[in-house]
Amino acid sequence: MNGSNLKEGTLVAFKSSALYYYPGSPEIPSWVITDYNHRVTQVTSGGKPVIRGGKTCVLLGKKIDKKTGVEDSGINTWVDTDVIVTVHSVSSYETYTVKKGDTLWGIAAAKLGSGSRYPEIMKLNGLTSDKITVGLVLKIPQGKAEPPAPGGYETYTVKKGDTLWGIAAAKLGTGSRFPEIKTLNGLKSDTITIGQVLKIPKK
Repeated sequence: MNGSNLKEGTLVAFKSSALYYYPGSPEIPSWVITDYNHRVTQVTSGGKPVIRGGKTCVLLGKKIDKKTGVEDSGINTWVDTDVIVTVHSVSSYETYTVKKGDTLWGIAAAKLGSGSRYPEIMKLNGLTSDKITVGLVLKIPQGKAEPPAPGGYETYTVKKGDTLWGIAAAKLGTGSRFPEIKTLNGLKSDTITIGQVLKIPKK
């Protein structure tokens, strides 16, 4: 594939026909090809393309288990772009720094359009629990937000003194889930008015 189409963060896999990382390199172990996808962590060195064996290469510094989705330190090897293909389903990601009051559900609701997609964030970051700490940098999958499932909400009429945080705390169990209400109702700000009818996600 054309190396210019690759960027840092792109997820790739080796072609099943691949034998060498680049012309003249050691052979690629079978497990590298069959068991893992790999993430591009560097595309140039000193601002210039890296050439190995006459081929443009990229550095694969992370590997992702195809079965579990757990990401770990990779083969850290420069690889000919002609022996890899992009994995389009989760080809790249953005990052998000956890703030006070954040939950994985809330982050998924705000970034992915649905709190129920939080397992995708756990999988991409190799998390074994839903506990996150302030300052933690999370990788967020890039992809079109999924619309809420029809009928997957109840309604609530705003009363005097209500806030989105307070409504989320009362209806969803935690105020930090208020972005889900904003997303479901297409709200651009936290401002709500008395008498406004809001859709509330079901727990």
